[in-house]
Amino acid sequence: MSKILKIFLTFIAIIVAAYVLSIKFIRIDLTSEGRYTLSDYTKENLDKLTEPIYVKIYLEGDDLPMNFKTLRQAVQEQLDEFSIYAGGGLEYVFINPTENKDKEVRFGIYKDLMDKGITPIETNEISAEGKTAQKMVFPAALLSFKGRETAVNLLKNDPKFPRESEQNV
Repeated sequence: MSKILKIFLTFIAIIVAAYVLSIKFIRIDLTSEGRYTLSDYTKENLDKLTEPIYVKIYLEGDDLPMNFKTLRQAVQEQLDEFSIYAGGGLEYVFINPTENKDKEVRFGIYKDLMDKGITPIETNEISAEGKTAQKMVFPAALLSFKGRETAVNLLKNDPKFPRESEQNV
């Protein structure tokens, strides 16, 4: 077989594989504990949704500490997968509760979130210049389904470590 024919066949195989993968969702979990594998029960229940689930995740903003940016990315990937199995029955949005410049409005938002069971944590960030800045982070989500709301904490809360530590995030 000539070199050009091999290249052409390889190119065609890649195009066919890309087309097939664009039609069918495939995710392979290579972790030993199955961290990224959804149970059949979860998949079936997402598929049976009769009304949409709305999720507000309070992990947004350029000023998020790095470990919370990583958490945000993991949550988004998980919700994307849930959304695929829910067939559009899951909608989510990331919200930055600290973005309002008006201190009174911002504290009103904080109070509303705390009334709903979402507790903020204060983190200490050290800048490149060595200055320490405190930031409020709300590592939680608010799920709405059939008119009911439930707050979900996104941290592990292992008491051996500080709440904002890498181990709890």
